[in-house]
Amino acid sequence: MEQKQKEILTKIKQNKIKMKPKIYFVLGGILLGIGLGLTIILAVFAVNVGFYKFLFLGRFSERVIFLITLFIGAGILLLRQYEFSYKRDFAKLVGLLVAGILLLGLALSQTKINQKAQRVRHLRIIYQNSRPLPTPLRIHLRHPIAPERPTF
Repeated sequence: MEQKQKEILTKIKQNKIKMKPKIYFVLGGILLGIGLGLTIILAVFAVNVGFYKFLFLGRFSERVIFLITLFIGAGILLLRQYEFSYKRDFAKLVGLLVAGILLLGLALSQTKINQKAQRVRHLRIIYQNSRPLPTPLRIHLRHPIAPERPTF
């Protein structure tokens, strides 16, 4: 190991290896953090749309499954670049990331954010053909403790 260190130091002294400035690493860390944050936000939004379409509209799109997989995969790849991911159990970090994304997406799908998002012009394409279907699942979810109607 010491031989390798001496070899590298001699190459640095002979100007065969150039050291990168500190700002290079700082900006790289900042951009990596922004990328990971945006990936997580997009994954939560995709899970939200997926749960919303499935629970309240009665259908689920393969495109949503693809987007969820894509964003979670990208998040895992970006998480792998962080130094702390090597010091901790990576499987636990991935499990926490996936569980957090799924829980946040489910929680958002239970709010009225999707109804508001359908009114935004740029987001309408996501909710296109999203008419509520009169399925028993939707009726059950909206009124879980509905009083029985008397029959005459």
